Amino acid sequence: MVLIAVSGPSQADPNPLLDIGDLHATWNGTIGIGAFAVPQANFGAGSYETDKLLSKRTSPVWGEGFVKPQIGLNYDVGTLQFAATFSTIYAQTIGDGDASLVSTTRGAPGQIDLEEANVEITGALPALESGTFDLQLGRQNFLVDDGFLIADGTINAGTRAAYYLVPRNVFDGIGVLHLNGMPVRADIFVLSVDTAPNLTRRGLDQPPTSFAGFDLTWFANAPGDKADGSKNYADRLRYVTTTYFHIYDSKTDGTKTSRDGMDVYSLSVGGAPAPSVPDFTFYAQAVLERNASPHREVRANAYYVQPEWTFSDLPLTPAIFYCYSHYSGARSPNDATNENYDPLFYGAGYRGGNFGSYYYGEILSEYFIANTNVDIHEAELTLMMPFHVLNDQDSLKLDFIYYRYLYDQKRGLALSSDSLGQEVNIAAEYQYSPATSLGAAVGVATPGSGAKEQLAQQLNLPSGGGGQFNRASGIAEVFATFSF
Repeated sequence: MVLIAVSGPSQADPNPLLDIGDLHATWNGTIGIGAFAVPQANFGAGSYETDKLLSKRTSPVWGEGFVKPQIGLNYDVGTLQFAATFSTIYAQTIGDGDASLVSTTRGAPGQIDLEEANVEITGALPALESGTFDLQLGRQNFLVDDGFLIADGTINAGTRAAYYLVPRNVFDGIGVLHLNGMPVRADIFVLSVDTAPNLTRRGLDQPPTSFAGFDLTWFANAPGDKADGSKNYADRLRYVTTTYFHIYDSKTDGTKTSRDGMDVYSLSVGGAPAPSVPDFTFYAQAVLERNASPHREVRANAYYVQPEWTFSDLPLTPAIFYCYSHYSGARSPNDATNENYDPLFYGAGYRGGNFGSYYYGEILSEYFIANTNVDIHEAELTLMMPFHVLNDQDSLKLDFIYYRYLYDQKRGLALSSDSLGQEVNIAAEYQYSPATSLGAAVGVATPGSGAKEQLAQQLNLPSGGGGQFNRASGIAEVFATFSF
């Protein structure tokens, strides 16, 4: 899963469009394309066109593409800078559509939509040395840390197309106030997810959700004169962030969802904890979801812990990490309090490239599970090739990833086994230039007993009918992004 707009590797400098005194206009854009094949989707159950289980594709093959043009305006008035950003996205899926059990992009959907539309005011904060504030109002991309909790405000499904490439990420709502101090920074936000009611009714979009809160980060800047951890997550050598928000409105067709009234608390840490050991890094985050509203009680949690070690003095600069991730599930389907973790607005690919977080696996996490009621063991080895391929600024990275998946609460799904499955991915990420990147991956996933039982339930088969779903699912994919 490639989170293009927020964190994609392709970045091009804006192109000048207009200069009149202190008014400057620029333009740029991004194009993404991809091709995908999933042999024996869902362990041989295949992928269906609708929830009526029509038009089965056992091994779907499809393509995705998008184009995102963008215009920026800047105007300086004394110590204040005013800016505006406007962008649109046209996305298209062709072929069979994604390989979910009920495909979300079957039928060659395509659509053009407004993406970003915001104004920004930036100025100095005298009380904070080297600090600034910027107030961004309107539709915008917004990310907290590495995207485990808040990264993506738009679901790319149905007519929006481009399920895998994820070009649409924008949040709607009032906006965000960024307080960029050193070594403490903060965001205050009032945002809404960008939903389409017709997609929500079909189960292809999340419920309309509006929330308000803040995040507060202490950080140490990474080495380098240009590093600015107050504004750029990648420039933080180490950090601690606390986040809180309240969901003050979430309704589907006028009925409040379990999100309405929810409080979300989070604590995250990351980076190199010991300055004397820069090759060791550690990342972790914990999230609590609580809702005491009558008939909408929620008590759920999620967390991950991820130690990493980079052998910087060895050939190929091998880096290894282990990640354990937990997303709570319901112990009983009859409990009045919902213990299934709501994954909310997580994203992928911000730290370490396009593979490995927080879509865990190119098969199971993309098309079979969501980040709820699941515990995941992940081990990854990355290698940087010590040579250039086509020019003196390109780079090639290889990823070898293993996953083991377990249901957190098998009884909540009326399963006899908590074994969900295993998956192995081999991926390559090639950066031709700062504006052009390519990725490719192959993989295989095998089912556990619990996954077979769940498939039988979803397909309304009699007890024990899941025994037929014992085939390995595969993946072959290639994608590219170009900025201009």
